[in-house]
Amino acid sequence: MLKITSDSHTDHALTQDHLDFIVSAFADKDAFFITTLELPKSLPGLPCAIYGPIMGDSPIKDEDVSMEVRGSREEPSRMIAKEPRSSRLLTVIAGPHNDEDCILYTAYGGPCAPKEPFSCEEGSEERKKSEEFWSEHALASLEQTKIGVAMNYTNLTPHSLTLRLPDGADVIIPASGTVARVTALPREADVIAGCPVPVIPSPVFGEVEGLPAPLAGYFCLVSGLVLAHVQGRSDVFAPATGPDDGAIRNEKGHIVAVTRLVAAPVRS
Repeated sequence: MLKITSDSHTDHALTQDHLDFIVSAFADKDAFFITTLELPKSLPGLPCAIYGPIMGDSPIKDEDVSMEVRGSREEPSRMIAKEPRSSRLLTVIAGPHNDEDCILYTAYGGPCAPKEPFSCEEGSEERKKSEEFWSEHALASLEQTKIGVAMNYTNLTPHSLTLRLPDGADVIIPASGTVARVTALPREADVIAGCPVPVIPSPVFGEVEGLPAPLAGYFCLVSGLVLAHVQGRSDVFAPATGPDDGAIRNEKGHIVAVTRLVAAPVRS
């Protein structure tokens, strides 16, 4: 049975829903395997850093790349100054580890690519195939902080938001670290005849906090409550999560992506 342990590499923008899907899909595995499959519609896409023919691109030329050391690796990788793209493919690599028959080694968005040449034995057939592949492929060197329409959006909610585009691609907009909120004025409970517990009046909301001033060409994403108290701001939107808004949900009913945004109310 496939397990996820502390030795599993789960840092490729995988959410808990992705991990739950991997464990469920490969529960019967008890040996080494590598596989690539399409993500179900209920799951958000994942960033893929590969550029080159395997992604439908032209071969990446030497003059378009730089050799950079990634993380703790000892040898440099072939890098291109582009951002990762969203992919609906998921590659899963797993196998035996210590006393476990099968644990997740790693999982990432995009097609399966061979190990880089420096990770292969000198003179081996694996090394030869790796060198051929990486002679025309490269990895994105820019962080996935802005992808397409996400480049001008600031997410002012506590969680990352995923926009499902009409072509099926996902745009992940990470939380900015600032949360826009609406202040609530203090309320006092009152005793109502016939009611066994005190009753408080409906909330009265005050000012919106944490929302920056408008900036031409840039947009903010906020919660529905905040949006309702932001009149006349054409640069502020909230995720459309109503029953008829086309939001994508997983088997548990949790929203994993939205296909529409809601505009702020017009100033009266």
